[in-house]
Amino acid sequence: MTVAGLTVVLLYGVPLLAGTPPLLAVPGQAAEGMPQHALQQQDGGPAAGDAPLMIGTPEEAEVVAGRELERAPARAGQPVRVQMPRLGMDIPVLPMALPADRRVNPPSNGFAYWISDFGPAGAKATNTTYVAAHSWNLGYSAFNGLMDIKAGAGRVNQGDAVLVTTPEGVATYSVTGTAGYVKTTLGGREELWQAVPGRLVLMTCFQLNDAGATENYIVYAERTG
Repeated sequence: MTVAGLTVVLLYGVPLLAGTPPLLAVPGQAAEGMPQHALQQQDGGPAAGDAPLMIGTPEEAEVVAGRELERAPARAGQPVRVQMPRLGMDIPVLPMALPADRRVNPPSNGFAYWISDFGPAGAKATNTTYVAAHSWNLGYSAFNGLMDIKAGAGRVNQGDAVLVTTPEGVATYSVTGTAGYVKTTLGGREELWQAVPGRLVLMTCFQLNDAGATENYIVYAERTG
């Protein structure tokens, strides 16, 4: 699937309370006959309309993610883990399809989510591979490791290795750059939404230590092996 004609906006962070805006919104016409907040489930994935699953520790995230992947085994090219060794980050990944109303809110703070409407990872990539997760300035969240929240700055450097595990093995990526985008401008960033096989994009909210996020933090990487 290409991204031509899509307008995509990343909104505020972790969904602690009902009514919290989604992390990823793709405005467009909702699918007929589908509730406006129902997720088009893929491979038995969690529904965005369900109550948010709050995860308190990385250990708890591992248990829950393992159970989900046993229930709905990963298909070819599906990321199941993302690692950044320099940052000590090692995060389970679950799949998530665009919902009927095109508003994606990862249903837990504990995992990263592969947006399955776009490209798979590794050698089978047919598009950019997008992985989104929450960051949170008040507790554990999957992509907190990407940021120095107290400083309000990213921790990722050009050349950092990113390892993405799929059923076929581990694909290696190298960071080519990072960006901070004001949320309301994200949909117009052509460089972000180009279909580039072999490219990986990590997406989260740009958290500050004393306020919510008004920007998104984007990590670009290219496959090297």
